[in-house]
Amino acid sequence: MSDPLEGDAPCKGCGKVTTAHDYRVQMFRNDKYEYTLCRACDRGRRERAYADTGVLTTSLWLALTLEHREQWDHPTLPFLVSMHRIMDAAASFGRDIWFAGGLQKFFRESKYAAFSMSDTASSFRVLMLASAGRALFTFSGTSEQSVTLITDETSATARMGVQGIDATESEALTLIAQGKTLWESGQRPVVDREVGF
Repeated sequence: MSDPLEGDAPCKGCGKVTTAHDYRVQMFRNDKYEYTLCRACDRGRRERAYADTGVLTTSLWLALTLEHREQWDHPTLPFLVSMHRIMDAAASFGRDIWFAGGLQKFFRESKYAAFSMSDTASSFRVLMLASAGRALFTFSGTSEQSVTLITDETSATARMGVQGIDATESEALTLIAQGKTLWESGQRPVVDREVGF
């Protein structure tokens, strides 16, 4: 068999041989290759994980958005309802904090582009980065959960949306609410040279 990282590799789920040109996910543990999954088996793995845990991931969010785009404006499926609630919270952060709350003004008046805010009473943190006309905000908590929002850095129109996620609906809503509370309490971002891509 060829090198599974560069050439053909069988899918652990269905046995289909994948090539380097196929969509495939290669799983590693401790920097050591373990196995490959084809697109269909990877999708099944992510959907089972969501059914078991309720955790939405960025790749699952994108797949669900594309697959169910005809239902997007009138969601009835539970995961679409959850996604809409999270997007509503993102839009609220954009309206209330980025625009009306002065965070956009703070960014535009600063000569720096990377900031963070932390809640000293918990492990909650917001990482902020402005780059190439976009502003990104990653909210993270005490464990592995996080949600990243994105907006147009200079627009006067509210455009805040979800860029990435690894959290349940409840966790994502809590993280975004904590970010709003931190700003509303008067705390301001500090320059953070460790924030970046």
